[in-house]
Amino acid sequence: MPKVVATEFCRNFGRYQIEAQREPIAVTRNGTPTGYFISPSEFELLQRLRLHMATNVRTKDLPKDVLSAIREAKVNPARALPDSLLDE
Repeated sequence: MPKVVATEFCRNFGRYQIEAQREPIAVTRNGTPTGYFISPSEFELLQRLRLHMATNVRTKDLPKDVLSAIREAKVNPARALPDSLLDE
């Protein structure tokens, strides 16, 4: 990932707009990254990943009818694992 000093980034913003379409750019100050400049497609991917992570649900938070449906679900015998796999 390319790194660029913040003052250089400001002076040549148009150049880095184009470069960010290919890969993220680390913007630094005193050698420490202060931010990253990324393309719109990279940003959209990041947003989708965040949304996906936020949609994970704990079973205790599920509605009662969903929990009941899970408890009552039957496994297709053709796809069931042998009980011996559950033994320690």
